[in-house]
Amino acid sequence: MKTKGKKKKESKKDQSLKEYISLIFHEHKGRYGYRKIHAVLNNQYQLPVSEKVVRRLMRELGLKCQSRMKRKQPVKVKKATSAGYIYENLLKRNFSTTRLNEKWVTDVTEIAVEDKKLFV
Repeated sequence: MKTKGKKKKESKKDQSLKEYISLIFHEHKGRYGYRKIHAVLNNQYQLPVSEKVVRRLMRELGLKCQSRMKRKQPVKVKKATSAGYIYENLLKRNFSTTRLNEKWVTDVTEIAVEDKKLFV
């Protein structure tokens, strides 16, 4: 009968691998996940270790890759959008005027904050 609460002793190999994994992870500012760390261990350090072991040790160390937000390319639409209408460019970058309040323009700046987008 198995007893609950038994912990397996950590081997010296696991301890040295944890040091390598932590070093690689922090060297690349937390952007490398277990796949890339596995590749670095195999290619640069010639340490043959499986991806599953790297994933397990990273979980034990509490290391989790921070994925970068992908930038979406702006879509040029001439029809109505959910935000309103996109009008034709009448100024064509000619911003000079002869009298006050002749031309009015605006700009929308998009700022990515975590998983959200803020508009200024």
